Amino acid sequence: MKKILLLILICFSANGFAVNWKRVVVDRSGDSYYVDVENIKKINGLLYYSRLEDYLEPRNGDYSFIRKFKVDCTEGKRTWLSDTFFNRPMGKGKITGEINPNKISYPKPSSIGYVVMKFACDYIN
Repeated sequence: MKKILLLILICFSANGFAVNWKRVVVDRSGDSYYVDVENIKKINGLLYYSRLEDYLEPRNGDYSFIRKFKVDCTEGKRTWLSDTFFNRPMGKGKITGEINPNKISYPKPSSIGYVVMKFACDYIN
C-alpha cells in the first residue's frame, strides 16, 4: 500500500515541473530555440522565463541546454541568470554542467536573443 501511495505522489509531483516548450526560431545551423510558455512569470514588473536551445549536432557531448533570464521588457534589459546543460535533446538526460553568470545585456533587434526575449515579453501581455 505504501509503495502505491508513493508512486501516486511521484506521478502528481512530476506534473508540478511540467514544461510546455514552444519553438520560437531555428538558426542557420539548424539549432532550435524554445520558450517554456507555461512557466513565464511576471514579478514586480520583471519577466522571468526559460529558453531551451536544442542542438542539431551535439557540442562537447551536450545536446541541449536551458538558459534562464530575468527581463525588463520596457527597457529591453536582460539578465542571464543560469545555464544547465544536458546530454540528451530537449533538456532531458543527465545534467552535464551548470553556470550562473548573472550577466546583464541589451540584445540587438537582429539577434536570436532579442527575438526570443520579445516572444516571451509579447506572450505574457
